[in-house]
Amino acid sequence: MPLYFLTVMFVLAFVISFWREPRNLLNAFLFLFALGFLYLSALELAFAHSDAIYLLLLMVFLSVPFVIILVGVFLFLNGFIILKKEGKSLGNSLSLLLGFSLLSYIGLAFLGIQYAPFLARHAPFIYYCFIYMNFLFILFAGIFVAFFLYSILYHILPKKRNYDYIIIHGAGLLNGETVTPLLAKRIDKAIEAFHKAKNPSVKLIPSGGQGLDEKVSEAAAIARYLREKGIPDEVMILEDTSRTTYENLLFSKQLTDKGDNPYYLFVTNDYHVLRTSFYAKKLKMRGAGLGCQTASYYLPSAFIREYVAILQKLKRPLLILSALFLVFMLLSIL
Repeated sequence: MPLYFLTVMFVLAFVISFWREPRNLLNAFLFLFALGFLYLSALELAFAHSDAIYLLLLMVFLSVPFVIILVGVFLFLNGFIILKKEGKSLGNSLSLLLGFSLLSYIGLAFLGIQYAPFLARHAPFIYYCFIYMNFLFILFAGIFVAFFLYSILYHILPKKRNYDYIIIHGAGLLNGETVTPLLAKRIDKAIEAFHKAKNPSVKLIPSGGQGLDEKVSEAAAIARYLREKGIPDEVMILEDTSRTTYENLLFSKQLTDKGDNPYYLFVTNDYHVLRTSFYAKKLKMRGAGLGCQTASYYLPSAFIREYVAILQKLKRPLLILSALFLVFMLLSIL
């Protein structure tokens, strides 16, 4: 009964939190806990009523280490593809590094479990380091899974069409002046949303300043592309001073929000939608994110970047949790 009570509690907490504000980061963790407790409840019910279903559900749990290995191998190989197609850089190495880290962890975890009794007796320092390593892995992996699952959910949700402004987030320009294929997909998605909008007065906001290596602002390049697609200047509002995603939203809001609390649609790449929506919530902008497709080979690396950005937002609670676990572990030794 306590298990079913916790399941209902987390499911209701997620539904209520999501209904109030889909752009709340807390929803990702409530969603993960709701799914986890639903799985445990299903496992308990199956144990009592169906051996076949119980074994099937149990196999899902037992397959987790193999899934981690497969994900690690995939990310490791994908990292080489990204480096080949996009060039060598730290950002383009994220998939490779994470894949290598996952495979290394699985190897260390296997050795640690095998020699745990020996380490506990003869090398307690290494033994407790192994325990702490597992805690950190569970913590960071849990955040990754929560963010990943909620990103999928948020991405597939239907979007309202009664918006007042469509913000097109800028990206780097080809040769400093031409829209890249990645940015073109964002603009095409925004044009599609523009034509489907129920509000006849909807406006497009090309957003993005001019980088040091760019000849024109990203907003100007987006506006030129829009004109080539038949979009008239009178439905455009250029925001050409921003440098970051947060500034895209902030400066666009300053240009448009005159106290009438407009509704925005934020158009970016699919992997970037959720974090953009979190920023919009912080700025108290009503609206939702809309994502366009990203090249499949680049998607893992792009999502890892988003994950790293989320970790930055959670830096303080992560440090507190890590420190508390370390303190309790040290107290248990004494």
